[in-house]
Amino acid sequence: MVRVAPPSRFRTALPVLLLLWPVAALAEDAAYEFRLLGTPVGRVMLKLQKGRFTYTSTQWFNRGGRESLKARSVMLSAAAAPRPASLVLWHRPGDGCRKVKDELTGKVGRLCAEGQGSRGELMGQAWEATYAGKPLRLETLKLGDAEFQRLAAPAAAPSPPDLSGGGFRVDGYEGRPVVDPPLPPSTFKPERWSAKAARALAEKVHAAGEDRPDACLELARAFRAEANRDHVRAEVVTGLLVEGDRALPHAWVRVETEGGPLELDPSSLEPVTPERYVTLFRSADPADDAAGGAPFLDLLAGRRGVVRKQ
Repeated sequence: MVRVAPPSRFRTALPVLLLLWPVAALAEDAAYEFRLLGTPVGRVMLKLQKGRFTYTSTQWFNRGGRESLKARSVMLSAAAAPRPASLVLWHRPGDGCRKVKDELTGKVGRLCAEGQGSRGELMGQAWEATYAGKPLRLETLKLGDAEFQRLAAPAAAPSPPDLSGGGFRVDGYEGRPVVDPPLPPSTFKPERWSAKAARALAEKVHAAGEDRPDACLELARAFRAEANRDHVRAEVVTGLLVEGDRALPHAWVRVETEGGPLELDPSSLEPVTPERYVTLFRSADPADDAAGGAPFLDLLAGRRGVVRKQ
């Protein structure tokens, strides 16, 4: 249920017959509350009917007081391999490993189970689950920083919290702000293009979004999309903007020019400098954007911090 990069190899420990488990005659549904670091941030709905599995995810967002809901739903075959990961976990997997598919991205990876299907690894992340009822169905699931709790019935969405609205503390008094422990560097280098053209595009995107000062991520994605339409690749950079002793979530863009890498901020048009801008994640492909949330979760959970270093 949480988006992660899939491992490269798969070995099944179950007979093919189990993968072709006869689901066509079943009809059932379930609703789960989705918590992130203990805070409710969404709902997940699962439905199985006439051999079709429907996965619906509704997430609540609050960015600077702007509340919104985002719902995504997909219908998949319940029997076709690889089966959806949430369907396999919903009905308790047998011990061993099998190939599964991420419901929303379509990425394929490995789900391994042990302890009579109560724990294991899903696409590189450890999971633990409890099951109840007859037949047994998923009651709770812990997957990384995410937790899912079965609901008796879907509940109304509460007001979403602004998890990072206050930013993150910056420790130290001198030097450039950096993330500690450091994050692995990105190796992707977009094609070169004109710095003049990149600045012109940033100004164009800025002008179109002047009435949306808190929409930095949307403007960065708009820049990337328009660059792609011009057959030039650009990266969306998600990171932090340092203001005094606080580091606030922010997004901007990066391109490769004749003079080297150039980073631009379409939302403010301010110069992007290492004294104020801290990169957490770079993404040239929209399909990879979701992975950019992992560094923010590390900061929220206290696994990483922001410090000034000479």
